[in-house]
Amino acid sequence: MIREVRFAAAPVFLAAILAGAELGLLRVPSSVLWSGWAVLGVVAVLSVPALRLSPARRGTLVMVAAALVGASAGAYGIRRVDMMASRSVARFIGCEVEATGVVVAAHPGAREPEIILKTESVALEGSTHQAVGRVRVRLPSSPDSVELLNRLRSGAVVSITAALEAAQLPMNPGEPDYRAVLLQDGIHAIAKVSPDSVRVGRERTRDLALRIIGVMRDGLVRAARETLPDRERRVLVGMVFGDSGELDPEILDSFRRAGVSHLLAASGLHLGLVAGLSDEISRAVHLSSSAAAATSLTVALIYSMAAGLRASVVRAWLTLGVCAIARARGRRPGPVQALCVSASLQLLWNPLLAWNAGFQMSYLAAMAASVAAPRLNSIIPSSLPKRVGWLFRSIIGSGAITAATLPVLVNMTSRFSMVGVFANLLAAPMAWVGMIAGLVGCVLGVLFLPAGAMINSGTAHVIAALIDFAEWASAVPMASVDAGRMGACGIALYYSAFLAVCWLASDEFRRWRACRLVRRRPLCVSAFAFCVLLALTMWPRPLEAIVFSVGQGDSIFLSTPSGHTILVDAGSGYAGGRYIAPYLKRRGIRRLDLLVITHEHADHSGGLQSVCSSVDVLAAAVPQGSSGPEWDRIAETMGASSAGSALRVFRVGDGDSLRLGCVSLEFRNPPKTPNANELGRRGIGDPNEKSVVIRVAAGSFSMLLCADAGKEFEQRVLALGGASSAALRAKVIKVGHHGAATSASGAFLQALQAEVAIISVGRNGYGHPSPYTMSRLEQQCSTVFRTDRNGAVVLRYRPGARGFTVHDMISTWKRVPMFRELRSAPTS
Repeated sequence: MIREVRFAAAPVFLAAILAGAELGLLRVPSSVLWSGWAVLGVVAVLSVPALRLSPARRGTLVMVAAALVGASAGAYGIRRVDMMASRSVARFIGCEVEATGVVVAAHPGAREPEIILKTESVALEGSTHQAVGRVRVRLPSSPDSVELLNRLRSGAVVSITAALEAAQLPMNPGEPDYRAVLLQDGIHAIAKVSPDSVRVGRERTRDLALRIIGVMRDGLVRAARETLPDRERRVLVGMVFGDSGELDPEILDSFRRAGVSHLLAASGLHLGLVAGLSDEISRAVHLSSSAAAATSLTVALIYSMAAGLRASVVRAWLTLGVCAIARARGRRPGPVQALCVSASLQLLWNPLLAWNAGFQMSYLAAMAASVAAPRLNSIIPSSLPKRVGWLFRSIIGSGAITAATLPVLVNMTSRFSMVGVFANLLAAPMAWVGMIAGLVGCVLGVLFLPAGAMINSGTAHVIAALIDFAEWASAVPMASVDAGRMGACGIALYYSAFLAVCWLASDEFRRWRACRLVRRRPLCVSAFAFCVLLALTMWPRPLEAIVFSVGQGDSIFLSTPSGHTILVDAGSGYAGGRYIAPYLKRRGIRRLDLLVITHEHADHSGGLQSVCSSVDVLAAAVPQGSSGPEWDRIAETMGASSAGSALRVFRVGDGDSLRLGCVSLEFRNPPKTPNANELGRRGIGDPNEKSVVIRVAAGSFSMLLCADAGKEFEQRVLALGGASSAALRAKVIKVGHHGAATSASGAFLQALQAEVAIISVGRNGYGHPSPYTMSRLEQQCSTVFRTDRNGAVVLRYRPGARGFTVHDMISTWKRVPMFRELRSAPTS
């Protein structure tokens, strides 16, 4: 009984670490955990006689203690990360400094050469400060940069003079927070320097292990360069070391679309091949079982360090070590226990890995291969021929891994490969053969180049076949489809269904009982399934308005409770492809019910091409009187994305309205005049003042989107009685013309009575937003947001509610450990 409890404590301990890390992220007071320890101590003291007599109670106490230890360790792990803020190199972000540290890695062949520098000290304004954390030092793509990085070795002391920068901010919904992603690898800041700003010093003898591993890696890469064609060499380096920086983007995209991109990332699969190869060589030279296991672990550790200690590789090495230690003690832990122990060790070292996609996918794939696949294989009849059964087991195993990692992969890439399950059946063996042969050839190439060249001549053909197969598989119709992000509820339902399928498949009697239930109670089962689907589809949705952060431009997305989708402007050409189209893809939006182009300027319509190439547009709204070459181009672009039917175009002006369910769009500009067709022509009227202004209204919520309209629009609506008209009032205003001095006058804001003001603005040379406009907004509105500082602003209103919610993306800064505790850089 005690042995079973001890093993059962591993999953409980892991779950407690994850819970504790989340508590630390939410800054739950430590008194909560101390209270739990106090209660446990009191219970243990009062139950001493019962604990002596009852193994079951001792087991329960062990489980509770394991949970408290895990939760305390997880919370302290996050606190330990926060405490780095007082010594982090990130304190100097925004300052021109001289940073000194040790080279951890150098990547000369990447598309953008870079050095990973482990900082030790920072010199600022004549004083030197101790610093911790790594800096990603990027150099320009030039021969000088490549030559410099080729001379660097791991362990070399380097000094750089540069302005430290933070990673890109999470400015729009769904965009990854690169500060948190880099922090998981210990990177606290980024620097861009020229080769002249890098000064190489001595090499540290205490980093001898890093130097040896670096020399070995460089030797293997050099041998691959001399014995393989360029394309095949880059793929081999990607498979062996997980370094895809040199890969051709088209080849990388082909692997992704075919669902076999994991073969190009150093993972547990690759470490298993290396450890297995080492074990076979050890047995061939007649080493004892313990010596062979120790040799395999040592070789696997060296490979893990050469591959950069990626989370998936470390997971495989730890699992291998746990199993080896257990076997040495005469025990055989189950796969769940071994994986839980490995995950616990990794999280104790770096709790931020809990939010790392590679960490999650590695353990999900391992769990699916070792636990889910054997249970699903039990449905295969034993009467099948051996080869047919092996084929079905292979398909089920590949499908189980794909299904287990699907939510993480979809949320990371917004794409799902339809052919990956079957493509892996051929691609994986080719990758294994190519990797083993390539490693052998490169090792021989280091020792005797002709022998390595002879081996790698065959390796090149295998890797070339792998590339051709990935390109063929990616060209299959519907090989890869776009997929929207899955929320927490969707992920929970998905994994509940996945576990239920595995549970039923593992026992024939359970399957028989489930089939009998369906046959006897078909109406009840159908009604239950219908209620679940109805609850999922009919769950009340809010009115959602997102003012994107697109730099100097405009783009607003509206989603109504009835499911209609509206996009008002598409930002600049860069913003459309970089922000708007990816957001629609992440959201799973395939069509826009209405696309509004407020006016023809490029900062509002430039991203139209990217948007229309990613979604179908059912209807469009343009300002009254829009004409001219620019509008012809806009109409042509929108017409190409009309889902095969004629695009419905509405020419709107003051007084028009559209109703989409409970949401109404009331147009307040441009004015309707007898010569409206002349308004959009060059030289007649200002396009900014003739842009479409929309008042969005639903229940007690209202929002005024002013596009680039300014002084003329405001004076006109005030002259028409707007100051006393409730039809103009709005809870929220998207300020016109990026907060220019001619927008948001005092009289207009007083008539509007807005509570929240949002300025869509980026880096510009126009002085937007004007200080005078900001002053007026701060006097009239309780909250003012700027997308260049706050990121995207999201507003939600549920029909029937008395108020609405609003939050900006910059609030995510407050949740990232270490960064939330940063203070100003010290000065002399």
